[in-house]
Amino acid sequence: MTLSLEFIHLTAFSTHIAGGNPAAVVFLTPEQDAIVSDATRQAIGANWAQPMTALVVPRPPSAASKSDEERHATLCAASAIFNDPRLSSPTVTTLQFHAKNGRITARKTDDGLVEIELAAGKHQPLVGDDPRAVALKAALTRAFGPDVPIKFMAAGLEHLDVYCLAEVETDDLRGLKVKISELVDSPFIAHMITTSSKNPSVAFESRMFAPAAMIPEDPVCGTGHTLITPYWGAKSGIMEQLAGEGIRTVQVSSRGGELKVRLDEQNGLIRLAGPVTVISKGKLFV
Repeated sequence: MTLSLEFIHLTAFSTHIAGGNPAAVVFLTPEQDAIVSDATRQAIGANWAQPMTALVVPRPPSAASKSDEERHATLCAASAIFNDPRLSSPTVTTLQFHAKNGRITARKTDDGLVEIELAAGKHQPLVGDDPRAVALKAALTRAFGPDVPIKFMAAGLEHLDVYCLAEVETDDLRGLKVKISELVDSPFIAHMITTSSKNPSVAFESRMFAPAAMIPEDPVCGTGHTLITPYWGAKSGIMEQLAGEGIRTVQVSSRGGELKVRLDEQNGLIRLAGPVTVISKGKLFV
């Protein structure tokens, strides 16, 4: 029996279809969810060939634990639900998504964005003759060239242990020519490269590279922002602003993207908000 599933293809953290970080969202009824096999779900994701594909099923509320991982597909799914009158009423402002690794809360913001709530990341500085520091610095130097000074390096901890952050000194992070393949030999999978911004309305800029994960470019990485936001908050003295209205940050690759970030230190949470843009929608037959 062939099933007809609705899909919507969106991109998070951008107002144009070529920006941000794209994801496919496929909607299933509870009845369809019960009969769609894991193999079919994997095939749907493989056929879309998007950075992420989310399969969304309505569920009753439950008390699942918070998720430690962000999926920008969650931001896309929340936007799709908020903007479909068949799925939610205009009075609905909060959604909870339950995945294998926990719960992610999404909210509408007063300025028309979608915000997700994630665990704040922790990091450990990488210095001296630490083998990971030596290997990471060598990989970064090969990738960015010896003329780009590396001001700080750190390893992500706990659920971010495959991430690292590196602050570099440059006036043009966007324009740097990066040999992404040189980062394959790094001790880390995801590399959040960041620098301060010359734009007074932007707190910091970033790019993300993960060639070992077969990502050939640097799309906006929400998870990485849970690592670099506390770093910049402590370094730049913007904790009060982060705790209040939030700060603006941009990802400066050719794809590009924009985020509004808030930090709840007391509860160990990062709140990431951004625009979401629809690329296409239709029916998927499985």
